[in-house]
Amino acid sequence: MRVTLKSIAAVSGVSIGTVDRVLHNRSGVSEETKAQVQKAAEELGYKSNIIGKALVAQRNPLKVGVIINAKEFNYFAEEVWRGVEAGSEEIESFGVSVIYYPMDTVDEGAQLLLLDKAKRDGVNGLVIKPVNSPAVQAAIDGLVDNKVSVITCTSDIVNSKRLCFVGHDHRHEGRMLGSLLSKVVPPEARIAVITGSMHVLGHRRKTEGFNSAVTEHRPDVKILGVFETNHNTALAVSIVDALEREGGVDALCVQSMDKKGLESICGHFEKEKKPLVCSFGTGAELSGLVMDGLVDFAIEENPYQQGYRAMKLMFDVLFNGYVPPSPFCEVEAHIVIDESYVHH
Repeated sequence: MRVTLKSIAAVSGVSIGTVDRVLHNRSGVSEETKAQVQKAAEELGYKSNIIGKALVAQRNPLKVGVIINAKEFNYFAEEVWRGVEAGSEEIESFGVSVIYYPMDTVDEGAQLLLLDKAKRDGVNGLVIKPVNSPAVQAAIDGLVDNKVSVITCTSDIVNSKRLCFVGHDHRHEGRMLGSLLSKVVPPEARIAVITGSMHVLGHRRKTEGFNSAVTEHRPDVKILGVFETNHNTALAVSIVDALEREGGVDALCVQSMDKKGLESICGHFEKEKKPLVCSFGTGAELSGLVMDGLVDFAIEENPYQQGYRAMKLMFDVLFNGYVPPSPFCEVEAHIVIDESYVHH
C-alpha cells in the first residue's frame, strides 16, 4: 500500500501540514513532533522520491529567474544577494539553473524589460523585488497565467497573482518606530520622513505605518512631509538643509539609506543640535551608527534571510509541488538601541 502524508498524519497524530513540513525539512515544528512524525514515516515504510525527482529535473532543468537590486545598489541589496546565492547553491545540485537579472535602478520601464527577458528565457519560477505599478503587476500576472510561479522578495506588489511574499511586515515596522519616537519627542515636535521611493511598496508601507502611529499617539506633532530621495545621498542632505532653514526639525525617520548616507545626513548637524534620528537597516550597518550616537534607535532587518528563504521556498514549490499555507512568509525584524550592541 502506498504511504501518503494522510496515513503518516493519522499514525503520528498530527496534521497533514505538519507532516509535510517535517518531511521537507521546513521550520515551525518542535523537535518532539519532528521525531514523532519521522518515527511514524519509518514504521510505515515511507521513502522520499527526491532522488527520482532530481534525475527528472536534470533531464528537464528547471529555471528560476531572480530580479532584484544589483549587489552594488547598497549594502541591503548586497545582503539580499548573499542570501539568494546561498539558496541557489543548495538547489542547483537538483538540476535547477538560476538566471540573474540585476536591477541598477528602481524603475518601472527597466523592470518591465527584465520581466520580458525572463519570459523569453522560459523561466519556471521567478523571485522578484517588484516596482509597485499596474504595468509590473500586469506583467507578473501574465507570467502566472503562463504557469510561472512568482514569489516577491523584500517588497511586495498589490493585487497581483504572485504566489506569496517573503519579507518583513513593513507597515508594522513603521508603526513600531513611530510609536517609539512618539514617546520621546518634545511637545509640538517637527518630524520629517526621508525615504527612497514610494514606488517601492515596502517603503510606502513603512511610511504609512510610521505616520499613522505618530498621528495616533501624538496629535500635537507636525509631520513636515515625506521626502523621496531615490537613494541619492546629496539630495537627502539638501532636503535636510532646506528643513533646517525653514524652521528646523526635531526628529528624522530615515529609510532606504546606506551607512554613508546616514553619516552624511547626521554629520550635517552640530552635535548638540542633532535631531532624534530613527532608521531601518541591517545589523552590520546600524551597530556603528547607533553606538556612535548618530542613529538613536532603529528597526534591524534581515535581508540575507529574505533572499535565502525566497529561493528555498521557490525550490519547494517547483520541485515538491508545495503550496504555501499563507501568502505572507514573514521574516522577523526588531527594534535596536545602543544597548542592543553591547555584550556584557
